[in-house]
Amino acid sequence: MPGKKSKQGKQTITLDEFKRHTGALMERVDDGFKLTNEEMAGIHQKLDSHSHDIKGIRQVLDDHTQTLDSHTQMIGQLMTDVSDIKFELKKKVSYEDFAKLEKRVSRVEMRLRT
Repeated sequence: MPGKKSKQGKQTITLDEFKRHTGALMERVDDGFKLTNEEMAGIHQKLDSHSHDIKGIRQVLDDHTQTLDSHTQMIGQLMTDVSDIKFELKKKVSYEDFAKLEKRVSRVEMRLRT
């Protein structure tokens, strides 16, 4: 029997109708939770299947980081070496100056022989 109208014009329902309505709502909520749980299980399964790939990528990144650190150290050492070489070269005589000096020494030696 459907609900009856009360004196104030509101519709009332019986206890059995309330139980059926509540039961239907609970089934719908349960179905929603089941669907959500299935979707979450699928997501976890996908994540688990890709975890090996992620570990591999992480290993490659770690290897590249070590290589970059090594190269950074080597570049730092090269910069230090180049700086030392530049300093030492500043103390050396240029080829032109050496050629001039060689000519002067040669002239001095010639004068001493005569």
